[in-house]
Amino acid sequence: AAAASSGSSDTTPAVDPLQLQLAASCWSKADRYYYSSLARLQRLQAASTAPHKDLARHEALAVVSYTQHQLYLMRQQRELIGQLAHGYTQLVQTTAWLKEATAAAAAAAAQRSSSLLLLPQQPHAKRWLRRPQQM
Repeated sequence: AAAASSGSSDTTPAVDPLQLQLAASCWSKADRYYYSSLARLQRLQAASTAPHKDLARHEALAVVSYTQHQLYLMRQQRELIGQLAHGYTQLVQTTAWLKEATAAAAAAAAQRSSSLLLLPQQPHAKRWLRRPQQM
């Protein structure tokens, strides 16, 4: 039991805290940019109702459409990044669980003085695998 607890305590964290801090900082900047882009789009839409005399109405509407499309792409990217972060979190959790399971199995194997086995031995399966193959 002591070997299992010492094995799990010296495992390194799966994610570097500095990387987490950098990711949080980048996400915060992306949030500010996203919401400022929304505000700019609203101002642009309001300005497009009465465009400057040097711009035709269709040109102003084209700029609004372009900006809306850019915002749509930004939303899609944010959603993909969120899905990626969720998948990465699950992967890190699964990796930690596998490391713990391997450490527990290694500690149990060391106590039994036998080879490392993640699953208990199954005599019926061994006999079936060792029998001569019939065609």
